[in-house]
Amino acid sequence: MPQAVVADHPNFLPGRFSTGRPGPLGQHVGMDTDARRAAAIAAAVDVATTAGYPPTEPVVLQDTNNVVVWMAPHEVVAKVGVWPYSATPLGLEVDVCAHLSTVDAPVATPIGPLRSGGPGSLPVSLWRRLAPVPDAALGDGALAAALHQVHDALTSYRGELPGFLGAIDHTRRALFDDGDMAALAPADRSLLRARFDRWAAAAGRWTGRPRPLHGEPHTGNVVATANGIRLIDFEAASVGPLEWDLASLPPGVADGYGGLDPQLLALMRNLNSARVATWCWVNAHHPVMRAHGEHHLALVRAAG
Repeated sequence: MPQAVVADHPNFLPGRFSTGRPGPLGQHVGMDTDARRAAAIAAAVDVATTAGYPPTEPVVLQDTNNVVVWMAPHEVVAKVGVWPYSATPLGLEVDVCAHLSTVDAPVATPIGPLRSGGPGSLPVSLWRRLAPVPDAALGDGALAAALHQVHDALTSYRGELPGFLGAIDHTRRALFDDGDMAALAPADRSLLRARFDRWAAAAGRWTGRPRPLHGEPHTGNVVATANGIRLIDFEAASVGPLEWDLASLPPGVADGYGGLDPQLLALMRNLNSARVATWCWVNAHHPVMRAHGEHHLALVRAAG
């Protein structure tokens, strides 16, 4: 197998950084970090080679929720799931983005269906590589316009999408597992649990008409390319209130939408921060995750 290179290249492809949903009780497939990465690279090379894109120098672009590998010199990226449950959200993401690509929505384009590869038969999706414009500004108006396009296009998706509260339930299981949350001080853990449960209960009382959503359209899942903004990482695609998607974005983006419920949006922002804080503390061994965890925990404290 070609020797892999590790690079810190933001915004190359689906799943650059996701606050997503690490596997059941925060455990990767049963192996240490180096072995997990090696297995993911092997799976990526296996699938890409079979699909006609044999890499001469695979480049690891991300190793957080998923392992993402550029199949250099091809303009193809492999996204490898390393959690016991990974095949389900990765398969959903491929199906959703395949549809969105056919209606010219501003998203990354998958190459074929979800596959499995390597000795561990890990799930692998292949994608057309997105080349970002260095230091491009992501203006609120442009973000709102791109998200509008995605939301409109999602209305014609005929597959089944889960309810947004499924992600909340999954987060709660990790949050209330002391082993998963061991990196967070007990007092902060209690505070986060209490606030999370209060906000989740309020979200569960929402009775509006659900609509299809991206699920996690935060700015880490947006790529500014020479051809315009592209949204990536649709693993959390779901149905729910529009305010849930807008809770992940800067406040100015919501100004590009009409008919929002300001109280519901405030609730969803609080709940989203509690959700993000949880998963970041589950992965607190990762420096980027710890920094994001501290930030969102501070937002939870300030929300009262």
